[in-house]
Amino acid sequence: DLGARIELAKAYIAAMDHAHGLEQLLEVVRADFGEFRAEAKKIMLEVFDMLGLEDKIANEYRFKLSLELFS
Repeated sequence: DLGARIELAKAYIAAMDHAHGLEQLLEVVRADFGEFRAEAKKIMLEVFDMLGLEDKIANEYRFKLSLELFS
């Protein structure tokens, strides 16, 4: 269930486990082309903004997200 996966990702992020949260969101982006994908992408961008440009995890998942969106 993609909605449940998004909620799990939010819980990981709230617990400061950004890598696991972003991985869950990336899986939603890979699996859906509708509203769940849009919501997952939005949350990922918010997390990237929160972590900043120098964060290693944010940069890794920025790259992975761009691969999913533009390949």
